[in-house]
Amino acid sequence: MAGTFRKDFARIVALARVKLEQVEVIQEIDTERAILIIKGQRPPYRIFIKETISSKGRRYAYYILKDELVILPDYCNFLEYYGLPNLCDLAIL
Repeated sequence: MAGTFRKDFARIVALARVKLEQVEVIQEIDTERAILIIKGQRPPYRIFIKETISSKGRRYAYYILKDELVILPDYCNFLEYYGLPNLCDLAIL
């Protein structure tokens, strides 16, 4: 299982390194969960992406900031926080 996550994460990181500048990557993979965090820039924007995979499923968080202003907030976590997890898929579309 961890091997599959490593391959998937490697493809995502490779794409981030092509599309973003100053890419920072944090990966934590163990038997319970896999976490990928990517921070990068595509001037004038800063990009933050986090993916967590566990037995409970996949969770994503992502933000796009310009200076200190949030341009694209993480609607999935916002909707789930307010008890609307089924709408999360619609927010991504």
